[in-house]
Amino acid sequence: MIAQRLDELTDLFRRRLLQDRAQARAVEALRAQVDDLRLAPLCRELILLLDRIDASEDDFARSLGEELEEILAHYGLERIPTTPSFDPAIQRVVSTRPKTGAKEGAVLEVVREGYALNGSVLRPQHVIVASGPREVPS
Repeated sequence: MIAQRLDELTDLFRRRLLQDRAQARAVEALRAQVDDLRLAPLCRELILLLDRIDASEDDFARSLGEELEEILAHYGLERIPTTPSFDPAIQRVVSTRPKTGAKEGAVLEVVREGYALNGSVLRPQHVIVASGPREVPS
């Protein structure tokens, strides 16, 4: 009888421990989401500043832009990497262009950088994609 009760209590302890761990993970995930919600508006404003710095010819301004990007990376803001073919989840087509030798939908040029905050797209990358091979008149 005591052994059975001890087994029951041990089982209950293990279940509650697992439940506590799951709740702690859920709370941490919610905290991260709240942090992202608070950071997102600031990051959107700073992205516009980075655009202006990227367009600058001044080496000092570009150096500051690189430092700012490094700081923002510590908080989870990153440039979206360019993909070989169009990805609607992270990119927006702003134009198409026929290109010999390129598959339809291939990314030809990035017009505006895209950014993500901890994996969530804040601004999609604006791209020009290939509309397929150029037709040669016969």
